[in-house]
Amino acid sequence: MKLRSFKYPTFTERLTLVATIPTSTMEKIYVRMIDGGNTSVPVNAEKVGDRSYRILNDEEYSDSDSDPGVLFQFYPGDIVEVDDTGNVDHDFQYAAKRLIQPAKTEDRNYLNFKFHATLWLLPINKQNAERFKGVLERIKKESIAGQYFYQGIRETASRLEQLL
Repeated sequence: MKLRSFKYPTFTERLTLVATIPTSTMEKIYVRMIDGGNTSVPVNAEKVGDRSYRILNDEEYSDSDSDPGVLFQFYPGDIVEVDDTGNVDHDFQYAAKRLIQPAKTEDRNYLNFKFHATLWLLPINKQNAERFKGVLERIKKESIAGQYFYQGIRETASRLEQLL
């Protein structure tokens, strides 16, 4: 039996091979956003399952870096479950409804708290007080430094701090 020799591909050949591997397509899905009002905006997403998408970086998120009044329910890197919007007036079919897997980012817990507290969706209990202890400390420091927070964030943080 004769063995064939194997030649390892060059860097250029490897790049060509990678370029020919099919990639998933980018689509737009709606994500809830608060910017003084409660709305939904289309963002880039990559389909990763039957009804699940990974949210990709998008220009919509650029304002949230500089404006503390812009909050999203989901952020780039999050994997979300989608539902049909059911609205024929929308340009895109799906809207993010449930977090499947959060992005591995330092601020994810902080951003999650701010969105849900703004909408008064966080139960005031000892478990949430412990879960968001670091977030509560950060909000207190930023508030003292003059950072703006929606009323729901301020009041939720204050009520949870009382349970610690």
